[in-house]
Amino acid sequence: MILYIFKGAFMNSKISSPLARLFLLYQARDWHGARSLLCDSAIMCWHSSGECFSGGDAIIHVNAVYPEGWRITLLEDNLLTDARIHVIAAVDHHEQRFLVNSFATLTDDNRIVRLDEYWATCEEPQRWRVVLPGWSRLIG
Repeated sequence: MILYIFKGAFMNSKISSPLARLFLLYQARDWHGARSLLCDSAIMCWHSSGECFSGGDAIIHVNAVYPEGWRITLLEDNLLTDARIHVIAAVDHHEQRFLVNSFATLTDDNRIVRLDEYWATCEEPQRWRVVLPGWSRLIG
C-alpha cells in the first residue's frame, strides 16, 4: 500500500497522489498523461450540477473542451481513512474563481475508477453577514 502525505507546493513536489497528478496534468493540458491515470470504466460525478460522465475518455473530453483560459492551483491533497484521495483545488477562469472538493476512489494499481466532485463559485459575502459579531474576511 502507498501512503500519501501531502501539504505545500505541489508544483515543485516529486511526490503526489494520483488525483493531485491528474489536476497537474489537466493544468499542463497533457490529456494523454491524464487519461493514463483513469480506468476505462471510470465515472466522474459533478454533484453541484447533477452531471455524470462515464468512461475515462468522456472524463478527459469534457475537461479538454472546457473553454480555455483557466488555471488550476492545488490547495490540499489528503489520503482519507477509507483510502480515497481528497484534493481541494482553486480554478481561476478569467474573472471568476471556483473551488472544488474532489474525491477519488482508486483501483489496486492506483488508477482512478471514480471521481466525486463538489464545485463552488467564489463570491462576495452577503452584506448582512459582514456586520455580524465575529465576522472576518479570509485572506488568500
